[in-house]
Amino acid sequence: MTIQKFKNPVAPSKKPGYIWGEKANLAYFFKTPMVAVGIGNQVDKEVKIQTKVPVKDYPGDTHTFTRKDYQCRKWGAPYRRGSATPGKTFWLIDPVVAEDGGPTQKREFTFSGALLDLYNWLTADAKIDLELMAPSGRCYPIKKLGTTPLEPPADGAEVVSI
Repeated sequence: MTIQKFKNPVAPSKKPGYIWGEKANLAYFFKTPMVAVGIGNQVDKEVKIQTKVPVKDYPGDTHTFTRKDYQCRKWGAPYRRGSATPGKTFWLIDPVVAEDGGPTQKREFTFSGALLDLYNWLTADAKIDLELMAPSGRCYPIKKLGTTPLEPPADGAEVVSI
């Protein structure tokens, strides 16, 4: 599996938020199928290198010469450099303990943008009840929409909607 970039549909358009993670790991927590943001295609470029500066063979050499101009092909990979993903780390945790007493599901991702936008996205599209562990280490419980039961009034009165 590879780490891909996904756009937050809930974030404002002026400051879009992104999540970096593996698609299968995100699919475990989200109802809506995740579509990765296209990074672009590889574009190789022909570059003409002009060398007008005189060069020496070794330091202290009194004989200088100039190289001829030449062309080369540069690899135009649109991928990120390095091994780190951008943004801040967060974790999504499935708090339900497995029937066999195994560990809970805890998966790590990175995000850019506001934490509130990430929270709103999770609240709107959560497949299961989960917890969001922020970069600070604080956990925010997130309930799947439609699973929060309404409690009847304590005195047994009828609920009237307006």
